[in-house]
Amino acid sequence: MNLSSFSGICLEDLERVSLQSRSDSKFLLHRRQLEEILPVLTAHYHILDMEGRRIFDYESIYFDTPDMMLYLQHHNGHRQRYKVRYRRYANSGLCFFEVKLKRSSGKMLKRRIQVAHIGTALEENAAALLSEQAPEWLPRLQPMLQIDYRRLTFTDHQFTERATIDIDLNFRLPQNTAAAVAYPDLVIVELKQEKQARHSFISQALHDLHITESGLSKYCLGICHLYPHIKQNEFKKSFRRLEQVFETSLP
Repeated sequence: MNLSSFSGICLEDLERVSLQSRSDSKFLLHRRQLEEILPVLTAHYHILDMEGRRIFDYESIYFDTPDMMLYLQHHNGHRQRYKVRYRRYANSGLCFFEVKLKRSSGKMLKRRIQVAHIGTALEENAAALLSEQAPEWLPRLQPMLQIDYRRLTFTDHQFTERATIDIDLNFRLPQNTAAAVAYPDLVIVELKQEKQARHSFISQALHDLHITESGLSKYCLGICHLYPHIKQNEFKKSFRRLEQVFETSLP
């Protein structure tokens, strides 16, 4: 993957388009399609560069209730829904606890605090943040899924949108490393904007390859694989798309 033709920016510049309140669009594609798209984007986007590194390792542990209330909010199309997770930026060692709320308007609001480490228990300050958002969940939440992947992060030259490209995805149960599934050729593109723009060079490049928006998040994809008896009929369209791209049998 040749990323040298992109102009690099530092983390401080990237924060100009942090978009804590935003609209998100997700796209699923094959790695070879990514190789077709990247050259088209070089004239329009900067890439995050930290001391010469342009691809970064992420680790996330997601929490849910035993009856998968947060997953089912997404599956059942609730207009307001949450994600709760720890995230570790493996290259820097920085760790955060995050609560993401998708509002009925479609805007995404994220609250997060820095923590010493990620784990399978909610430490005191993480529990305090969560209690501000949805205290009725606190006694019921437990770790349900770990996702490890590598990420490229871009912003357009006008600093109006941010795009992340996730590769080398691995899903596993936090307390059972034997229960795992890998997606080495899956690419997930997420476009993050203050509001959905009519024109975006990334969305146009995806459209030209007949790649349409998907409502399937990394969390939901991992849950469907590692908890095969969970309700998942609303994601059948997304799974059919994956079958077409990868020619494999999926849930």
